[in-house]
Amino acid sequence: LNSPVSTQLQTGGISGSEIRRIKKQGQRISTVLYLFK
Repeated sequence: LNSPVSTQLQTGGISGSEIRRIKKQGQRISTVLYLFK
């Protein structure tokens, strides 16, 4: 298993700011879904 993604995960290539950005996007999406429910 030598895909770039697994290598990134192993080396911690995904930074904390990137994770926070993804979480923020997820929160926004769930909020939109809630409003349009």
